[in-house]
Amino acid sequence: MPYNIESICTPVDSDGDTIPDSTDNCPSTPNTNQLDTDSDGIGDVCDNNITQPQTYKSHTFYSSIRSPYSLINEQVALANCGQTYSSQELAGRNYVNIQTEAPLISGRFYYLNFGRGYNYYYLYQSNSGEHNDEDYRIDFHEEIISVCPDTDGDGIIDGQDYCLNDYGTSGNGCPDTDGDGLNDYDDDCPNEYGEDNGCPLADFVVDSFNLTQENVGDVNSPFFELIFCATIKNIGDDDGRPNNIEIILTTKNSIYDPGDIQTITTVSNNNNIDSNGGTSDYCYTHSGTFIDPIFGGKRLSDYNYVWIIIEKGPEEYSTENNEAFFSKKINIISNKNSLIKSKIINESLNNSAKDLKVFNLSGTLIKSIKINTQEDEDNLINNLPSGFYIIKTPTETRKIVK
Repeated sequence: MPYNIESICTPVDSDGDTIPDSTDNCPSTPNTNQLDTDSDGIGDVCDNNITQPQTYKSHTFYSSIRSPYSLINEQVALANCGQTYSSQELAGRNYVNIQTEAPLISGRFYYLNFGRGYNYYYLYQSNSGEHNDEDYRIDFHEEIISVCPDTDGDGIIDGQDYCLNDYGTSGNGCPDTDGDGLNDYDDDCPNEYGEDNGCPLADFVVDSFNLTQENVGDVNSPFFELIFCATIKNIGDDDGRPNNIEIILTTKNSIYDPGDIQTITTVSNNNNIDSNGGTSDYCYTHSGTFIDPIFGGKRLSDYNYVWIIIEKGPEEYSTENNEAFFSKKINIISNKNSLIKSKIINESLNNSAKDLKVFNLSGTLIKSIKINTQEDEDNLINNLPSGFYIIKTPTETRKIVK
């Protein structure tokens, strides 16, 4: 009977790359260089899942528990799943560098062989870098088994997993689709990132504050209006509005020691504030007379500072940023004479030109002109040389320093 001597003596090489099929890491596709980047036994030309080369990570294993003394075996490991131990409670330390993409999870029991045969160990600590004083080194081909069961493979052992059969990304082993830290089963909005009940919420801050004073009425019946306006910004992820804004006056410049406190009012606004930067103004007008400019037992001019407090809305994430203290001193005119002078000056400036004279301290006249606006007066004063001057108009006489 004839024999095919060539087929008996020559190893099979299906892809003709000179590497026999028995040792070829990709027998169906030529790859003479046998390149295998991730060292998984499959040549790169055939590997559909090439991972980056893995590096060695340091691990500190212990082989026994001190009190009561127990050599760690399968029974001991399974009986203590979920328990954590300090280094003082453990014995039989081994520093092991393992070639792996990520360190093993510390606080777990493992079944592995790092040179002494397969045994059970407790992993006390793991790090991303190598240990300089290693006892053993393992490449990633070695089988390492986590002893404690993890049915759904999410890294949370069954004894600590609230969702045994569902792969979870939240801390308790349950699914968390939107990544907000609340598992889907307890999340009112499982597909939207939320801060409180799992849903997006508004978050309000005081963006700015403005106080203006308008003197109204006439000389015979003078009164004034204080207009308080706070601009509220929504930095949250959902539209909403606070319940109200509280405006408070204080006498001292300290949020910890504000001195005398007087609540001016609370202001409501029914308009929703748009999420991610929308704003809305909350304003209040206080009217007062110079005959009785008292507020909370003190003259309004005695209050120097403003405090704005946002009352938490029904769906607001945080109240930690709901208070703003404006330390810029506010000036409230609550004197009838000041009002009368201001009133006359304003009417004079608005209706006709007025005489303005400038004297030095010796009484010598420096300038005498007619002005039509406050801007004209300011320009004149700004152009004076440095020194002391007396400014005189039909309604006032005052000293200035340049």
